[in-house]
Amino acid sequence: MKLNVNDYPAIIEAYLEVASRGWSISTQITEASRTRSLLPLLSKYGLDPEKIYGALSSKGDAPYSIRTKFVRLKKLADFCRDAGLYSGTNPFETYITYTAPNRFKMANVYRPRTVMLGYDAAKELISSFNGAVRGTALCLLQNGLRISELYKLEQSADGNWFVQGKGGKVRHVLVPPPAELATKGELVRELAKIELTPHQLRKLTATKLASSGLAAHELQQVMGWSSIVTAQSYLQRASVAELKTKMKGIL
Repeated sequence: MKLNVNDYPAIIEAYLEVASRGWSISTQITEASRTRSLLPLLSKYGLDPEKIYGALSSKGDAPYSIRTKFVRLKKLADFCRDAGLYSGTNPFETYITYTAPNRFKMANVYRPRTVMLGYDAAKELISSFNGAVRGTALCLLQNGLRISELYKLEQSADGNWFVQGKGGKVRHVLVPPPAELATKGELVRELAKIELTPHQLRKLTATKLASSGLAAHELQQVMGWSSIVTAQSYLQRASVAELKTKMKGIL
């Protein structure tokens, strides 16, 4: 892919103008900043994944960090191809597809961390928290919210609470927030004492709903996922004993 390095600033802005049409305001701000941060790499190496990977790796970037950059570079390269700036296969595809030849380079991209506590045990421990932290953590857990969404909850004219999540998707929440929300720092510190993170609460909620029989499309709607495939990185894997028990009940 031979593109003039001087063209990349204009290419990035043209890409953002098109891609941002389906993004929420917060996503536009975040993605614009992160995509523009790729300009030094593009100016030096062009759309050459091998050289970009080497530069990021030698700089000490973790596999997950590299992959997120490659996902954005793939989208940018797709845009360039659709615009007729080059032809052929997008080379970044082989780096972000787990079955591709270069998958070994991203082998440690993401390893789901098993949460030792279950939903009910976590809820019981959280109920022992004091003050605003208790209500804030329970709201996060019982609604399956992302922590960024927790502080963006809104109330409609009919009294229902809702949030606008990733991609501008709006969904209603079951449990209203407490009168006073704890700060993110307070919440993180208190959850750390029971070896949990805010995002792991969301994982526990998704697992609880799935194991209770919520259909895949319903779970996708409740959690605000763009694709049910996302569930693979959220849902807790069943233990061997749990699987045996379920199989005996079915077979």
